[in-house]
Parts: sequence; structure tokens; C-alpha cells
Amino acid sequence: MSMNDYKVTIAVPVYGVESYVEKCAISLFEQTYSNLEILFINDCTPDKSVEIINKTLEKYPHRKAQVKIYNQPVNKGCPTARNLAVQIATGDFILFVDGDDYIEIDSISSLVTEQIASNADLVVAHCLIETNDSTYLLKYCDMNKTKEDIIKDCLDDKASQSVCGILIKKSIYINNNIKANESFHVGEDWQVAPLLLYHAKKIAYVDKVIYHYQLSRSNSITITSQESVTKKKNQLICFVKTMNCLLRSFKDKGQTYLDIIYRKKAILVQDAMIYCCKDRDEESFKILVLELKSIDQKYLSALGNTNPLVLRMKKNYYMLSVILYFNKLKKLI
Repeated sequence: MSMNDYKVTIAVPVYGVESYVEKCAISLFEQTYSNLEILFINDCTPDKSVEIINKTLEKYPHRKAQVKIYNQPVNKGCPTARNLAVQIATGDFILFVDGDDYIEIDSISSLVTEQIASNADLVVAHCLIETNDSTYLLKYCDMNKTKEDIIKDCLDDKASQSVCGILIKKSIYINNNIKANESFHVGEDWQVAPLLLYHAKKIAYVDKVIYHYQLSRSNSITITSQESVTKKKNQLICFVKTMNCLLRSFKDKGQTYLDIIYRKKAILVQDAMIYCCKDRDEESFKILVLELKSIDQKYLSALGNTNPLVLRMKKNYYMLSVILYFNKLKKLI
């Protein structure tokens, strides 16, 4: 097939990104690749993001017929927006971009060129992380490894878990019913990325930066208030639920994958338990205790006492005991 025979859908969830979405939109409208569908999923954004998109589009009349803005009736979160994009996309391939990020203007051309050459189901490339005062390169994964090892790295935080900036054959989503759990407010990429890798018959790689991930917004995890403690606790609990989703998804895909997921779950459960103590959330703490007990001891004992994960778990147990002790004292006062 020739370059522009493939239609590529670029999907952008939009919520609270008015300070960044113009740069994002420009990077999409100026793509050197012509056969595009550009979907903006307005998740009931409270700001002027959609107004900015429409105003920017006026400068690119040749793109108007390719741009569609879908307005959600209520705010449903990024997982729902991405699931909707997959459902309504008319492209052969789909590429996700967050509304506060942007891509190089030749990104789609570079990815499609590699796809045609390799007949790959997924084409990945590099990402540049941009903060207020620095930038650094993030390689999606080590392409010298086997597909099985790349999946293991993705599950084990040793490779990128983002679905953004990847050229994905839409049929992988459809044929394997891959969807993010819409009840989760974080961790949607962690649910989806390993499954995309698993079901891809071939993964190709472009050795260049195509995606710019902006971290200029406040993303600090430093706990400075009770509100932020509660937020961090809820995020960790959501990640535990994500691990349960992955355990169900990978239950028949190999014990090696399950071992990694169980180990990750053990760490996340204990982290969440610590924040439940800080937040004095006894009910969630009790549920997490049951989650921890459900993890077979063999997954923990097999790690060995010198494994960094084991050392972290021991540290967490110490922190839990201290927090629980002081919480009991507070109740007595």
C-alpha cells in the first residue's frame, strides 16, 4: 500500500487543558500526513479548551472536514473517552494524544512508513518528557528484547505503560475486546498497554522522538494536606484494582506474567494500607488486608530477602506498625 492509503485516527481526550491544548492542536493540524481523522473527546471540560480548539482550527481550513468534536453529556474520565474514541474511530490505525501534550509534525508519517515496511500491529517510538526546568528522553522499551520480555518489562515498570504516541492497529482493540475499566480514575494505560503488546503479532520501532509529554502542570506527589493524603490513597487503591484486572486478563497467558502482577499487587496493597492509616480509613484498610491475604505466600517467599521489592515491603510493614500505633494513641487521647 502507498503511504496515504491508511487512514489514521488521532484521538484526544479534552478536560481542563486550556493552557496547553492550542499547542497540541497545532501539532495535529500541521501533520505532514494527509489521511487523518482527528477526534477530540470533550469530557465536559469546565474551561475554554474546546473554544480554543475551534479557534485554532480556523487557521487550518484543509483540516476542518477531518476534525470531529464529541461532547460527553457528563464528565466520565479519560478511560471512557478513550474507549469511545476506539468505538467511533474510522481509521485503520489509532494514535492517542493527551490534550496537554503534543507530537512532532512528521510523527504520523514516520510511524506509518515503518508500519508499511514491517507490517507491524504496533509501532512505537521515543517520548521526550518536558518539565518546567528540564527535559529527558524516555524510550518506550528495549526493542532488542523478545516480545515476551517487553511485556514483562511493561508489567514490571521497566518499560513505558503509556498508550500515547503509539500507532495501534484498531483491529487489535476490536478483535480482542480490549477496553479500559471505566470505573477507574487512574491506571487505564496500565490495564491496556500490556494487552496490546500481548495481542500484537509484530511490534516495530522508530528510533526518534515523536511524542512530547509535558509535566509542567503540578504533578507533585508530596503529601502536604489531608486532602492530598486522601487523593493518594484513592489512587493507590485504584492501582490495586488495576492489578486485579490484569490478573484476570492474564490468567491464561502464562505463569511468568502472573508472578510479576502478584508481586506488583503486594507492593501496591501495602502502599495503599499506609495511606489508609494516614487517612484513618478503617474500612478500606480492612479490604486491603483481605487483598494482601489473597496473595499466595509463594509469590513473596520466592523473591528472597535481598530483593528490592522485599526490602520495600519490610519497610512498609514497619511504617504501618508505627502509623497504627500512633493512630491508637490518638483515639485514647
